Amino acid sequence: SSSSSSSSSSMSASTPMPMPSKSLPPPFRVVYMSRSKPLRRVMANEKDFIASLETLEMESDGGIVFSAVDPAEIPIGDQLKLFSTADLLMAPHGASLTWLVLQPPTCSQVIEFKATGNYHYE
Repeated sequence: SSSSSSSSSSMSASTPMPMPSKSLPPPFRVVYMSRSKPLRRVMANEKDFIASLETLEMESDGGIVFSAVDPAEIPIGDQLKLFSTADLLMAPHGASLTWLVLQPPTCSQVIEFKATGNYHYE
């Protein structure tokens, strides 16, 4: 009885179990569009907001890639590449959301921040 037990344990120790090959899904790409010199529609807690998303990225183990950018500060070619590969765009209400036209049709999402009040007619 002890020999069958030892042969069973030696068999499992010497024969490694094959691990199934599993490829990881691509990361979920999140882009927040900031404003360099906003005249209005200022996000009061933007630094804290960005820090929270950076923490989420670090804790995601590569599942989330976060970028905070000011479109006015990066070349147009870099903007095209960044916004066309984003899964989620976040931005204050405004013209920067025009980049929505570049989002891929699969899994594209938008979060638009809107301040209270109506700035269009002031």
